[in-house]
Amino acid sequence: MFPYGGEISELSSALDTHRERMVAAYRKVLGGEFYAILEEADATLLGKESFQSIQTINMRTPDETTPGANKFFLACKTEGKHQKPKFDKTGHFKCAPLTSAPGFMFSAQGFENSRKRYERWIDPYLAPYVHEYDHFVLFA
Repeated sequence: MFPYGGEISELSSALDTHRERMVAAYRKVLGGEFYAILEEADATLLGKESFQSIQTINMRTPDETTPGANKFFLACKTEGKHQKPKFDKTGHFKCAPLTSAPGFMFSAQGFENSRKRYERWIDPYLAPYVHEYDHFVLFA
């Protein structure tokens, strides 16, 4: 639960320190049935590559943004070329199967900008992570 593979070592350390307490808190709030759904979604849909910096994303090559290359990007691929998805009148895609996964962008500057808001109550690196992770909870 709660993967992270980005470049911000302070966030990695905070997650390692607090992961067990976070698991217990989510389990308590969600209850067993909903927590099990979240746990499965976390294991299936998230990976270390789901958390990237803007700089890392900007350095990616087109080959790294194809479906299945990692769990961050959304792409539509037809006959080896990237094409803009087309939709029929019902809103369904009219192209090769689309692969998607949730992705989160974090930056060291973003953590610094939000530090004063959180540091009195919670580790200032955990608060933004938990905020973004809670978007995933709603998705799951």
